[in-house]
Amino acid sequence: MKYYNPDTGGDGYSGSDNDPSGAYIFKPMKGDQDKHPYSDYQHIEKFVGENTGTEIFSVYYSSDDNQKLYTTNVFVIPGQKELRWKVNMHGIPVEQDKGMEAVVNWELQEFVNDGVFYTDSNALEMQKRQLNFREDFELVTDEHVSANYYPINSAIAIRDTSTNRQLTIMNDRSQGGSSLADGSIELMQNRRLLNDDWRGVGEALNETNKFGVGIEVDATYYMTLADLDAGETSNQRRLQLSIDEPIQSAVSYAVDPSHMKKSKKHHKSRNVQVKGLKDFDGELKVLLFPEDKGQIVIRAENIADLFDGTPE
Repeated sequence: MKYYNPDTGGDGYSGSDNDPSGAYIFKPMKGDQDKHPYSDYQHIEKFVGENTGTEIFSVYYSSDDNQKLYTTNVFVIPGQKELRWKVNMHGIPVEQDKGMEAVVNWELQEFVNDGVFYTDSNALEMQKRQLNFREDFELVTDEHVSANYYPINSAIAIRDTSTNRQLTIMNDRSQGGSSLADGSIELMQNRRLLNDDWRGVGEALNETNKFGVGIEVDATYYMTLADLDAGETSNQRRLQLSIDEPIQSAVSYAVDPSHMKKSKKHHKSRNVQVKGLKDFDGELKVLLFPEDKGQIVIRAENIADLFDGTPE
């Protein structure tokens, strides 16, 4: 993990209101647009599930003063092509009266994407992004980092221009992210700021627990590296379905069997069939909206798009 030093305002940008970084504005410090190492590697442990064969690599990081702590658990699950990364990040400390904006990073050597990356900002379609470029106007900015950040609703990907390999990172929540250098992807894990950005909140983004310590933020990511020329895909949409619609179960310990028999007719379910839907072979997302008593609106979405595994 790495972090940005947040701008505290009054930075003297020409033609700007010079607001600080805050709840609504992500703005690294003027003259310091680079990321800094958050903490140092300490050690690694390996665990293997006896029944599943799942391998878990737990990597521990901390700073010299043990204030900046986080653990990365990498799950290698038999039969699954993606690697699961669970990042457990302790609260961000306040150092020298300033906050931090911490990002989790993936970096590949000898991977050239020429400033092009793809983001899914609405969980429906991947969009092409180009560093420091806008299709409908000429981008002129001194804020190189924040000008190239985009909402990442489900995934961000980069493609190697020579080998046509695709690195895809899928997240379990909406985050900001970008690819600011060849072979790199970053997503915002947590932010702790001491200045209000004057956008209406009226307070700094300084979330703490009851002990005054910065809140802990845990997140899960899924990484795939696919060879598109070999017909491989990232399984992005399948993973999206499992993240958005996890298997849920409900158990009641206060059920009277005699009551169940008396009201059996109220527990009958109906098989709802939609013409052609039973033959659908794709990534189908079903949303249920209660409309009225005994009425539910069902919306079916085909969330597959042409991007995944389809070179331009």
